[in-house]
Amino acid sequence: MTTAIVADHYREEEAALACDRHVQQMAGDVANGIANARIKVEQIAHDDNSPRHEFMLKCLDEYCRRIGKSGDVDNHHSIGGVAKVVLKLALGHVEVWRSAGIDAPGLKEDAA
Repeated sequence: MTTAIVADHYREEEAALACDRHVQQMAGDVANGIANARIKVEQIAHDDNSPRHEFMLKCLDEYCRRIGKSGDVDNHHSIGGVAKVVLKLALGHVEVWRSAGIDAPGLKEDAA
C-alpha cells in the first residue's frame, strides 16, 4: 500500500469543494450515470478509486464552465481536486443506493 503525503491546503481544498453546490451537482450527475449504466467506474477511476487523468481534466473543465471561469480557476484548484471529490461523493451515493436495494442496471453488484 502506498501512502501519500498530503499538504494541509490540499485537504482544505477538498473540504471546501465537498461543500460546493457545483461539485455536489456534478457528483449527482456521475452517480446517476453509474446507476443507469451510462458510466462505468473503471472508465473514470483506477482500481483504488483515484480519478483517471482524463476524468480529472473533464471535471475541472466542467467545474470551470459551471462557475463561469476559464482555465484552471486562477490556479486555485489542483488538477485532480475537483475530480477526486466528485468521484468520492458519487461513489458514496452509489453505495447508499445499493445498500437501500435500489434497482437500477448499474447498481447490480456484477455491474460494479
